[in-house]
Amino acid sequence: QAKLLHGFFSDVKEGIRFTGAETYEIVNSLLAKDEYKCFRNNFADLSKEERTICTTAFSRLGKTDTYGQLEYLSGVLKKIEAIRIKAEQELQEKSKLYLTLGLCSGAMITIIII
Repeated sequence: QAKLLHGFFSDVKEGIRFTGAETYEIVNSLLAKDEYKCFRNNFADLSKEERTICTTAFSRLGKTDTYGQLEYLSGVLKKIEAIRIKAEQELQEKSKLYLTLGLCSGAMITIIII
């Protein structure tokens, strides 16, 4: 989800930079796309940390000039990237754990059968 969220905010940033449209119009047009349909119901599928970043970002966007919004979105993207890296590390650790548990369970079942 963090990777998709990073793409979403990157697209918001690009929209602000190149279209000159209002922020809410950019966000609504992105939410209409199929790739971001999971974000349509107020980002309910995200973790608490990701939801906090989203709500904070949307409450602050559109209140400054274009340069200020772009700088703020750069900071948001850095936070999301940190979350993504952390999630990938957790996934690697958990996949090793599940692999070890699977092997141990298989060995134990084999020993019980023999």
